[in-house]
Amino acid sequence: MKAAAKIIIETLCILILLGTQVLLSIYLQNFTLYADGSLRLLPLLVSLTPVALFYLLARFAFPPLLTTALISTTLVVLSLVNNMKLALTNDPLSWSDISSTANASVIWHYLTLQHVGILLAASVLCTLALRINPYNMLSKRGIALNLTACVIIAPIALCSYSDLISQSFAVQADKLSKKLGVYYISWDWPVNIERNGLPLHLIHTSRRTIPTEATEAQASAFASLQGHAVADNNRPQNIIFILCEACWHDEQHFKSAFLPLVNAGFIETRSVSPVYGGATVNATFELLTGLPSTGSLSGVIYQEYASLISNSAHTLPRYLKAAGYNTTEEHNHGKQFWKRDIVSPKFGFDKFVGLEDMGQAVTINWADDEILFDHALSELKKNQSNFMFLTTVSTHGPYPFINDYGQGYYLSKLSTAIQRVAAFAEKVKAYDNNALIMVVGDHKPALNTFFYKEGILPKDHFDTVGETNGEFTFSANSAPEIRGDVPVYVLGKDAGRVNQFVEQSNGKPFFCLSQILDTDFINSGVPAYNFANEHSICTNEANMGYKAIVSLYPDWLYSLSILK
Repeated sequence: MKAAAKIIIETLCILILLGTQVLLSIYLQNFTLYADGSLRLLPLLVSLTPVALFYLLARFAFPPLLTTALISTTLVVLSLVNNMKLALTNDPLSWSDISSTANASVIWHYLTLQHVGILLAASVLCTLALRINPYNMLSKRGIALNLTACVIIAPIALCSYSDLISQSFAVQADKLSKKLGVYYISWDWPVNIERNGLPLHLIHTSRRTIPTEATEAQASAFASLQGHAVADNNRPQNIIFILCEACWHDEQHFKSAFLPLVNAGFIETRSVSPVYGGATVNATFELLTGLPSTGSLSGVIYQEYASLISNSAHTLPRYLKAAGYNTTEEHNHGKQFWKRDIVSPKFGFDKFVGLEDMGQAVTINWADDEILFDHALSELKKNQSNFMFLTTVSTHGPYPFINDYGQGYYLSKLSTAIQRVAAFAEKVKAYDNNALIMVVGDHKPALNTFFYKEGILPKDHFDTVGETNGEFTFSANSAPEIRGDVPVYVLGKDAGRVNQFVEQSNGKPFFCLSQILDTDFINSGVPAYNFANEHSICTNEANMGYKAIVSLYPDWLYSLSILK
């Protein structure tokens, strides 16, 4: 009777756990239950295999009720966190979000009483589970059965790691996963969750997408793309990129906040950011490399690929450094945030300056941008020729609803931030009237409710809508040209070249924005820029959509430009 009771408890625990994941898949993970009019039963069952595997592994250490409680609450928390991240950034949860601690400082800004309540409820549930069923550990026979089940389930749940067995096994596993309809959609993570469920997605993203290795012919083609900064007496001695955190306007909203830039002599154009509401370093990546961040790589690139990026990556700062420029990157937040401290020197910056280096402590509050600009100005005056890449932070979300949808708080922060940028630009002009300054909004602010109510982001951009920012989830079919539209402001002494740049770059993606600026003002010789020029990718005549343009950049250009 005792043995029968154990079997019943074990069976109930497994069913409760799998049932929990099914409900989460349907209601919180937007799992695609039907495709082409048919129930996707097999993909649904496959999506449960990671949960079953984790249960079996945890049972070696914990009794069944506690195991079920621990994994169930973890799944609930991960689903809620994923939805919040999707709503605010259009970027879903990935494995590195869980495994990396470098970005933990951001969590406190988004923690609410609801989250605290969920964590407390989870603690109570686990405590009760342990008290009700404290000692029901596996017998020797149970261990053998558990191991057998793990061996059967693991190849399905951990299909992403099949290449560790052999390459031929990986090929067969890939064919099978495609046949079952549970293959990894590395180029579209939100869709990957919808098709495969969050647990399987997290396993997928624990293995990074790696561009295929270049052939000899491709290596030869890359060598022909490598150049050097062409002698140009008209090239500005001081070139400054300012990536302005969540700095955005259109003709009807927030435009007055940017008047200080207009009054300082800046000219406006528009560009398409690869990100929304967060993941700023993907915008940085495109501006510094001339490569799309959504092409042959996936996820938040600095976080996912920091260890794989070459120490001699072919980037704008590296080529300007070779041309005699002092190259500096500064950001008034923690140096480790998004692993900038690791990637920056690999991209060719002589120096990366974080908030700690500016004599300030990193706290839960966003630092004033004046700290950044004061330090940058002092650095600028130390050298005759400078390339500076400055990333602000004061306008970072969240934006609390204060009798509105967050736009009032945002406008207050934005107005101050733009005043800081304009004041810095005036000081730079006083020091070097020939300096070239480009101010780029890194992405739209995560003002989902406001954007929806105002028609800035139409309803067909969302799968779900609501009254708070966190209730929105972007549709996989939302247009990146609309979602990523941001303002760009340029200041330069040569009005002819500035106007030419504004005309050529308007509406182009960030990787084209960088390439066009280089062609018009710098001529650095970066291979990705030369590739785009040779294939006329970023010209006005190339009348293609965003995704079509991204697809023109081949794997080998990434592997030879950026990776080891």
